[in-house]
Amino acid sequence: MLRRARRPPPRLLHRSLSSSPYDGTFNKLRAFPFRMSPEQAQREMAKWGSIINDGEKFIGSLLAPFVPFVDYQRPLRITPVYFPAWLVNAFIKAEVKHHDVKPTASIIFRNTFIPGAAVPLLSNAPLWPRDLDNREPEPFSEDMMTQYGQEVQCIPFNISPFSILDIAKTSEDPSWSITDGLKVTPQSIEPRLLSVSPILFPVYLAQYKTREREDGSGHDLVTMFIQAHSSDGIVMSELSEEFERIPGGVFEKLVSQSPAAGIAMFGDTTSRVGIGGLSLRPINEARDAICSWLDEYLDSYSDIQKLSSMGYLETDDDPRIRELTLEEQEGLTKYFEITAEIAMVRRIIRSMEETQNAKAVVLTISKGQLPHLEAADKAATTLKTKLKELEEAQKKALPEWWTEWRRSQGLESEVQDDLEE
Repeated sequence: MLRRARRPPPRLLHRSLSSSPYDGTFNKLRAFPFRMSPEQAQREMAKWGSIINDGEKFIGSLLAPFVPFVDYQRPLRITPVYFPAWLVNAFIKAEVKHHDVKPTASIIFRNTFIPGAAVPLLSNAPLWPRDLDNREPEPFSEDMMTQYGQEVQCIPFNISPFSILDIAKTSEDPSWSITDGLKVTPQSIEPRLLSVSPILFPVYLAQYKTREREDGSGHDLVTMFIQAHSSDGIVMSELSEEFERIPGGVFEKLVSQSPAAGIAMFGDTTSRVGIGGLSLRPINEARDAICSWLDEYLDSYSDIQKLSSMGYLETDDDPRIRELTLEEQEGLTKYFEITAEIAMVRRIIRSMEETQNAKAVVLTISKGQLPHLEAADKAATTLKTKLKELEEAQKKALPEWWTEWRRSQGLESEVQDDLEE
């Protein structure tokens, strides 16, 4: 049930943050364990902590990740945190305007990372690493609240994954502009399959002091954080004027910055948006445009706060909320792959039927057979048989929970779908 209430954003690096979701609220919750110790996290962040404090202990901080017995810049405080998020897998259709043509477009989202809470810095940081796409997190339990002998602070969920759809349906804008040549009608956005999974992602939050202020009144603080799902997580930081003091434009050359998010990334991060299929052409251009557009919104903390203001979930009883298991992912992958193959076969059949030359031949490649030439009309007949087989396979691959949910909403139980415009 969606509760129309709003939880205040928790304060980072504050002990009151450690309220646990291990209270039966989310039975499908899974978490990625900490694979990095607090000591290693501090060593990885040390050189950046040194830089903002006038290079204090710089040589030791530079060597800290590799040399055990060195003195390096340590934070004033460091805290292990579980950040809540939703992983979205969906097949969406919508009306678009694409270079003056108005097709119905289709898109498959795979493991798209949506923040589960509105928290400064963490909510609009590109935390999701694509090497976790095929890794199964562990069922969340209370003993996971202690890692490397430290209590983990767990940020509670205060964003519903369905709020994005609510925003689209209630939007007063006739269209959302993705690029000059690509616009979408928000009210037309319709999920043909939607799976959302609650997860907890591990990070270390740390605060470093900067060099002393020029008036001698003390130091400012800069918050840094590091992905802790593996031993080589990426360090990120809030943007600070102290970084601008690095001479020769070195900071700009070494570091990726997101001014909209107010974050510096000291390594290669990936888009939060995963796209597994798309009907628009050229596909690469359209995919990149959609990823950039959505990432822009996810960079904006004010937009994330809007999601939070629309309410949060009291439970995860909704059948569209799925536990993130490999079995669940494999079922979705099978359905999405069949859907994409249906679109490809239909496009080929349509191209053959548009061929005016009755004597046209095509090169046919079949599993278990050598490539051979075949009359276009005969090949089209073979493909139509294949298409029927795929459509039957698609029906069988459609998750039963989705069919049941549609029935509960008074919607058609079966929908034929593909990635064609």
